[in-house]
Amino acid sequence: MPKISIVTPVLNGMDTLPLYLEALQKLAPGSPSHEIIVVDNGSTDGTYEYLQTIKNIRVTREMRRGPSPALNAGINLATGEILAFLDADCLVTPEWLIKGAAPLSDKEIVGVGGGIEGYAPKNDVQRWMCRKKIFNPYTAFNSRFKPFLQNGNAFFPRDIVNAVGGFSEDLNVGEDADISWKILMKTGKRFVVVPEALVYHIHHGDMKGLFWQARKNAMGGPLLAKKWEGLYPVKSWKTSLWEIGMIFRNFFHYIASVVTLKSKEEQQSRLYEAIFSLGRKVGMIQASIKTRQWHGW
Repeated sequence: MPKISIVTPVLNGMDTLPLYLEALQKLAPGSPSHEIIVVDNGSTDGTYEYLQTIKNIRVTREMRRGPSPALNAGINLATGEILAFLDADCLVTPEWLIKGAAPLSDKEIVGVGGGIEGYAPKNDVQRWMCRKKIFNPYTAFNSRFKPFLQNGNAFFPRDIVNAVGGFSEDLNVGEDADISWKILMKTGKRFVVVPEALVYHIHHGDMKGLFWQARKNAMGGPLLAKKWEGLYPVKSWKTSLWEIGMIFRNFFHYIASVVTLKSKEEQQSRLYEAIFSLGRKVGMIQASIKTRQWHGW
């Protein structure tokens, strides 16, 4: 099997990096030859200094903020024929490399998305995010436009990534969808999802993090609509108004669950659903204002 370059961007990752590296040391015997490239994106918490103490990884620094410049810096260092993109808050399972790289032996397959599940939850917010499956790879795969693979766990041939110019550095979110679509448009080939190429994501542990995650993920829609104008499906006003209605509905259900003395678990579930939906709508509105894609909100 060809050599694999594992590329990970990181910004202030000291809370998760030790677990990330420990998991990579436990890859199954028989895993393909590989290298680990970690790109610090201007951390201020000692991440870069910590990485320099770790043996058997390649470390570089990219001070232009954003996942795209950091990922491109890692790609430029890569020597493997296959690129495996992995987030610094994701913990691989032992057969991750074996399962993720295997489908690329079929030349009609130009990308593989692995499974992403929540890592052992420690509080109610994390338990809700695990149940919600917020990084379900099939959600991205069944995108309204074309399938895309999430950068938290994705495999691509390096020559094809280079052929499309790498990641678009004008995108701070949605860059994974953008490069996926560039690859599909250029090659006319296909992606697959392999849930067994599994990683565990360490979810945010509080409501602020839940709101931030939802907001960040949702900002990609209007930005991609601008970049892929004329091809990306336009959201209707009816859909946007329905989404706003769902926010009020979710908060109403939370208040009703408190007033009617529902279980603590149900109350929390209603609250987290409301916060998540609010975060998504705020992200859509912010990105729509930035791009003047008013239909994107």
